[in-house]
Amino acid sequence: PKFDLWSQQFNILVIEPIDTHFKYLFEGEDFETALWLYATQLDLLLPQDAEVAAFMGFSRSGKVAYNMARMLHGYTGKTPAVILGDTAFNNELTDREMTVDDVTPDQLQAYGNQIAAEDIVNKFNSFYYMELHDVPVEPYEGHVVFLNAMKDGLTEKKKDNLRIVHEIAADLEVVDFPDSDHDDMFMDQSLTQTYTDILTKLIKHDED
Repeated sequence: PKFDLWSQQFNILVIEPIDTHFKYLFEGEDFETALWLYATQLDLLLPQDAEVAAFMGFSRSGKVAYNMARMLHGYTGKTPAVILGDTAFNNELTDREMTVDDVTPDQLQAYGNQIAAEDIVNKFNSFYYMELHDVPVEPYEGHVVFLNAMKDGLTEKKKDNLRIVHEIAADLEVVDFPDSDHDDMFMDQSLTQTYTDILTKLIKHDED
């Protein structure tokens, strides 16, 4: 539903299934090379006079969104906004390859028991193949919106992650979701309108 709504709401919306990309299209490549390949896709997909208003990524995909914005800023001088869906900069489960035996019942339930354990393994391993745990976290001067899942409270791990986000994002806005946990941020379709409002606000600000 969120993609259907956004396709109607915005003139141009590019959605990339990075889980499968990282396993198949970018096999053997490092993270920076994958970012350049995404940047090339943007050049090919977008009209010549189009400008990227924002990058958005949930969980680990937020690191792709964040670094894509930094890369675009580096060669155009533009500062597209970044929306991070409860992205962890201090805790990557990507320093080893996950197996089906590692999948827990809670993880299956988080996806509504609608995808196989093998698919969950592919999602978790997508960034392991890119060695994302070794990617340094660099500052960004553009506007960053951090969608903060707070259902489990302000744990020490979350405090540490927010500290990192505050350090790297010069223009940071934190939006708390007190009734949502990490998986809800992407899976809960009732949040779609909230995300739409955030995106619309960012685009209008960019136009002004």
